[in-house]
Amino acid sequence: MNGTNHETARSFYDFTEATATVLDLLERQLPDCAVFVAYHDEESQLLRIVDFRGSDTFGISNGQTMALMPNSVASGIVDPAPAILANPEVKNSNSFVGIPLELHDGSHFGTLCAISDTVKRFTRNETELMTVLGRVIVNELDREMKEQELRQKHDDLVEHNQKLRSDAFTDALTAVANRRGFERALAREWKLSRRGTVESYLVLVDLDGFKSVNDRFGHASGDRVLQLCAQALQEAARETDVVGRIGGDEFAAILVGCANSEEATLFRERARETLERYLKGEDARVSFSAGHQSLAEAPSPVRAMELADQAMYWQKRQRGGRLPRGTDLASKIGGASLRNVIAPTTGDPKQSRALRSEEE
Repeated sequence: MNGTNHETARSFYDFTEATATVLDLLERQLPDCAVFVAYHDEESQLLRIVDFRGSDTFGISNGQTMALMPNSVASGIVDPAPAILANPEVKNSNSFVGIPLELHDGSHFGTLCAISDTVKRFTRNETELMTVLGRVIVNELDREMKEQELRQKHDDLVEHNQKLRSDAFTDALTAVANRRGFERALAREWKLSRRGTVESYLVLVDLDGFKSVNDRFGHASGDRVLQLCAQALQEAARETDVVGRIGGDEFAAILVGCANSEEATLFRERARETLERYLKGEDARVSFSAGHQSLAEAPSPVRAMELADQAMYWQKRQRGGRLPRGTDLASKIGGASLRNVIAPTTGDPKQSRALRSEEE
């Protein structure tokens, strides 16, 4: 039996109310008979009694199974009569009527049955009544199956759309947010921070000397380093934080609910230590420079990126020995002194990146 028939079986058991209504009516119309629905389990070659109404003198009961007889399937329709009438447990079976239950897709699910201890018991009108009531069961079952199919198609469509959205905002190499996805999250968290709903910090990370990794070990090793960096940032972050890859070897994180600059610094150090641990068994060894910025104190998401980029570049120069250690960045951020060091006249992060590339 294929998957569709399994679904059909589950659907049938879900619709015992419709079956019960039909059998209640038949039981009143045929008081001297037993009426029941038999389900055909072709996979296990069994006939299963789904709902039985009548005297136990017939030897039939709910849930009872009987082996289907050889050659009992013709044109896709299972004839349950041989299995029932030849079963030694069944008694007083002198008359039998079976109405096939055919679904909208053409498959045959089971049979609406009536059995009597009287020879030639069933009239033409009674057989026609059972045919009509069999359609009632099938229509109810078809309706639910179609609703299930629609629900399944809807669920599949929702899942597909979610995957498309996830793919659109996820970096394929590192499985963290790509720039588009990260900027969406940044805009949202910036608004919440400015409203005072939650305090959040933006952290920018740039790998030091990454170009030499590609040159010396190849791009496969470079990709491995990028993946490990993303994993290190995620391990250092909390579930509510957002980690993204916003450029070739540039990453970023939004620390949601980060109370102060010290917590942001601790995050950076955790990520740095984690990356060092990840790289112990690797040929390529890199570290990173990082800078952070309070979103509540930035006039826009773009400006938050600029300020974090300036702080990151400041640390990169300091780590490279180009600035005296202990220089107070906080006192200079946005001031003429820092602007002159990083990007004369504009403070444009593109210029800072250009200078960084030249110095690397």
